[in-house]
Amino acid sequence: MGRRAVGVCAALVMVVVVGWGAAIASHALRFYRSAYALGERGQAVARDLASIESDSLISATAVHDLREGVGEVLDEAEALQGLTEWLTDPIARQGVWPALAVRAEFAHEALSAFVKLADTAWWVLLEIESDLETAGQVNWAPGVPVLMEANTLARAARATHQNRNKIVAASVSLERMSAIAPEIHWASRWQAACHQTSVALDGLAALAATVCDKPDTRVLLVLQNSDEVRASGGFISAVAIVHLREMRLEGYQYFNSYDVESYMQAHPSAPYPLQEHMDASILLFRDANWAADFSESAEVMAALYTLDMGERVDAVVACNTAFLTLLLDALGPVPVPGYETTLTAENVVDTAVMFWERPLGATSIEERGEDFMDWLNHRKDFGGAALGAVVARLQGLGNRSLWRFLQVTTRAVDEGLLLAWVPDNPLAQSDLTRMGIGGQVQMTGDADLMVVDSNVGWNKVDRHIDRQVDYVLTSDEGGWQAEVHLTYTNNASVRLSQCEHRSLYQDSYEALTQQCYWDYVRLLAPAQSVLQKAAGLSGPVDQGIESGQRVFGFLVVVPPGEQRTVSLGYHIPEEQQASGDDAQRLTLSLQAQPGVRRDARVWVRPDGAVRAVELPPGWFFRQGRGFYWSGEILRDETVTIGWQD
Repeated sequence: MGRRAVGVCAALVMVVVVGWGAAIASHALRFYRSAYALGERGQAVARDLASIESDSLISATAVHDLREGVGEVLDEAEALQGLTEWLTDPIARQGVWPALAVRAEFAHEALSAFVKLADTAWWVLLEIESDLETAGQVNWAPGVPVLMEANTLARAARATHQNRNKIVAASVSLERMSAIAPEIHWASRWQAACHQTSVALDGLAALAATVCDKPDTRVLLVLQNSDEVRASGGFISAVAIVHLREMRLEGYQYFNSYDVESYMQAHPSAPYPLQEHMDASILLFRDANWAADFSESAEVMAALYTLDMGERVDAVVACNTAFLTLLLDALGPVPVPGYETTLTAENVVDTAVMFWERPLGATSIEERGEDFMDWLNHRKDFGGAALGAVVARLQGLGNRSLWRFLQVTTRAVDEGLLLAWVPDNPLAQSDLTRMGIGGQVQMTGDADLMVVDSNVGWNKVDRHIDRQVDYVLTSDEGGWQAEVHLTYTNNASVRLSQCEHRSLYQDSYEALTQQCYWDYVRLLAPAQSVLQKAAGLSGPVDQGIESGQRVFGFLVVVPPGEQRTVSLGYHIPEEQQASGDDAQRLTLSLQAQPGVRRDARVWVRPDGAVRAVELPPGWFFRQGRGFYWSGEILRDETVTIGWQD
């Protein structure tokens, strides 16, 4: 009787398993067919969009069909999620079979992200459809009839903002998928796409939060010259104030950064290093990106722009010349009307320099003695024309170019070439932080490090500078002994008899790059750090607190063709606590300066370490010597190292 009962139970289990598997297969097949049909509908709508000039001409019927297709796919995805979630979630959490856990987690996150995005798309399309159904109708109420015009972008932005929580959750799932994809052979090909889509979703959420809060939006676009490095990537060369009304581009105004100076009201005092090394008594807009934390610099830029120009700023976006090169690589050749030139990724910098030296219809730099102000006032005119040409190309991006644009934008975000901040908008700020575009100083580890260079020499020599940092941490009683060695190599080819520190325009842009490097360096370390020694500096060490961190500031001067190494030693008084498995751990963050490449070698030498129990990717453990990593600090990296005595 017992055997018969067991047999019956086994048969029932088999029936359930087979039925469960058949249900999954059935829904998976219908999901595939629905997704394929949706893709065809989406392509039809995309062709319609490419053939019209106004979004108010989009067919409400086409959007309805697209929404119906999304609904069909969503139904099948939700069915699959319901059938698998009870199994994939516990498998992902178990630690006995790690390989099985990551596969289950990847599948769980993928279905979760898809369901949330499909649900959001359904609601957004419903809002667009409703808007289009009223387009062109006339209100016959008493008075003058009112023509109702559709603005699908604004309606979609509001719907996106209303579904914000689902978008954020999907972004988190996609970023998690990107992190674990390399551990799964068949999923590794999707790593970049998952990360890029996550970045796009965070940007979409931030944009919706910004424009929904203020439909009439003013974005301050800051153009930085990476040949003259400052904290957020480069000297502020020019700016554009971009006007958006209900998500539509109303226009923009382009300014030389020197034009954003009215002197009509009292300005704040300049930071001490600018006063000391550049004779700046007050803080002007062109120096507003001095803070290492871009969110702080963005607040200052917005405030100074409002002070000088009398216009509010709702968002600040900063990019440098390296981003422009990437952007043109994505866009392809861009003709510039009126200049008889076409911009490409290969020539954009040289072309800008050429028209800087010889502005169209104005005095050239060689002839500036005859009319210096004429050259000075027009040397950056080309930037406005180039910006107009790029904006026009961006407004007409096709599907393939749009995906390429997303790829290069993601790379720019990862490398700090593109930064953004929305003052007084916590929701948008949180999206930008998660996206990795906020540029905040986030050092919460045990022995973190950030090096910030600022060119204070009135020149463009940074294009010839190589940077190397050697960071050695040795445990001692009560904490860590830190040694930082910074090496700067000036590869400029000229030889100068002496370094002359003064503002002077040379006879060409290239001559401005062939100068001594006057670099004010800030080394950010844990707040409790105590300086013990310094060597190789060109002056004293300034100490203070910036972004909650201890900052050591000092001047380094490097003549052309020479190299300088400066060294600092300091103590980080922090006890290492043993964890539950009797291992000791150190969390270390190496934070990159936006848009600045820096070679690095890092040693962590704990006392008595005989076995590594937690070794991050790219790190090595050498018995008797400690942990070692070498590479390029191009993006922020945080690692945890574990060992046992």
